[in-house]
Amino acid sequence: MISIRKLMADGSSEAPGVRVIQLLLQAISLHAVEGAPGDREKFRKVIESVSLAVGEADDGQTLMGQATTAIWSLQEYNQRTSTFLSAQNQELQAIAKMLTSTIGTISKFGNEGIRQLGEIERQLFSTTQLQDVRMMKAKLGECLDQIRQEAIRQREETNKTVDQLTQEVERTRTQIGTRPSLLDEVTKLPPRPVAEYALTEACQTEEAAFVAVMLVDRIQIYNVRFGREVGDEVLQHFADWIRKRLRPEDRLFRWSGPAMVALMPRVNRIEAVREELERVLAARFEYTVKTASRGILLPVSARWSLLPLMAAPRLLFHKIDSFANLQGSRE
Repeated sequence: MISIRKLMADGSSEAPGVRVIQLLLQAISLHAVEGAPGDREKFRKVIESVSLAVGEADDGQTLMGQATTAIWSLQEYNQRTSTFLSAQNQELQAIAKMLTSTIGTISKFGNEGIRQLGEIERQLFSTTQLQDVRMMKAKLGECLDQIRQEAIRQREETNKTVDQLTQEVERTRTQIGTRPSLLDEVTKLPPRPVAEYALTEACQTEEAAFVAVMLVDRIQIYNVRFGREVGDEVLQHFADWIRKRLRPEDRLFRWSGPAMVALMPRVNRIEAVREELERVLAARFEYTVKTASRGILLPVSARWSLLPLMAAPRLLFHKIDSFANLQGSRE
């Protein structure tokens, strides 16, 4: 096994180490399994960009960082390809089941007809009397007529089954294409699985965008003091409030617990986007919770962080979780 760290231990071994990494990246790009249309090409572009960055790297730490990015990208691509191939396999299994049932129905009488014809053939070879020959001819005609009628019935059944199969396949494709995304019951926002898919797609494109992570304050306190229903009301109120203040092209998701994530397409520098988000979240507001005796004004605010998109979506997910967990532990 080639040790990249050993190859990069001194200046004279740096070029071979870089070459080893680039060859490995080339092999990963060439031998990647074909997944969804266009997905493999996006993956290759990511690997090519990593390979170029490796060639321009001037220290071992940078090389190891690029290698980590390549590994994350490969894991993401493998997961998406596995999901894609699994869906195709399920569709093919359903089609194969229907075809197997149809073929079994069609061949059932065919085997019986072949048996009858073989029996008639054997009797004809042993027949010596004219009357016997006439009887065999009559039997043969009767058998052939039955086979003819069965062939007509089978053709009609086959056409009917093919029509049903075609309709079922089209209905399945339509259901897959139009199946609505489930929403979070509390905030009515798309949940984390939808967020991960959207962020993964955004990471694979070249469009500039940022990810805002927002953690609503004091939710655990409200849950303990007033009950979980009150905490859910505050989360829903915050989701409605922040959604109205984001741009129409921004997408808001519930990540986990009191954490929400916004995908914000922006061509601005991160400092400008941070100022924009700060102006929105700096405004403090209150939410009135009605109890049995009176109404209580609860302050609603959120801590937040702004992250740029990354070549490896899993690394981005890790940073989001790290912020949400760290901030949540302080509440």
